[in-house]
Amino acid sequence: TEGLMNKVNYSSDTETAFGQVKSSIMNHKGPAAFDTNNDTYRQNRFDFISGEENFSNNTYTLHGVKHIGYGMNLEANAGLVKETLNLTDKQFAEMLGGTRGVNEQEGRMLFDAAVMDAERVVQSKLEGVELNASQRVALVSMAYNAPALIGPNITAALKSGDFASVSDEILNKSNGNKLKALDHRRKRE
Repeated sequence: TEGLMNKVNYSSDTETAFGQVKSSIMNHKGPAAFDTNNDTYRQNRFDFISGEENFSNNTYTLHGVKHIGYGMNLEANAGLVKETLNLTDKQFAEMLGGTRGVNEQEGRMLFDAAVMDAERVVQSKLEGVELNASQRVALVSMAYNAPALIGPNITAALKSGDFASVSDEILNKSNGNKLKALDHRRKRE
């Protein structure tokens, strides 16, 4: 659909033009669509979320839930963790038990797999809603943290362009336990 609404200028060199057309088709939707020459959406997304989640080589418990890497909820994402790291049930049990950790590369692999799930949540719930890169990073961060945060109220507010209600949902209704660290994160989002 690119080019139907906005004029697109392609190179006069056929091979270069073909590459530009292919790139625009492949990157029209999803994270790459937010990359610009000076700003890389995927890197900004990683920096924002990893800045909130921090990295841990070892399993840790937060609010009664076991995590590893960049805030990966091991219990909610058991299948994703096992598939991404190619772990057996025994190896995953060791991770849950705290005797098996992850290195930064494995942590990044887990992050990349989980963030793509968060991207799919945002994409499916907000199909057709125009978001800038910062808005999308904030919503993907929320979905990474808990997909249910992209619920019907925030979805309806975004679709109607009611940004005051979006802000209210993020700041006042997405932190039911009023946790200080989560409050800080919601303010950044």
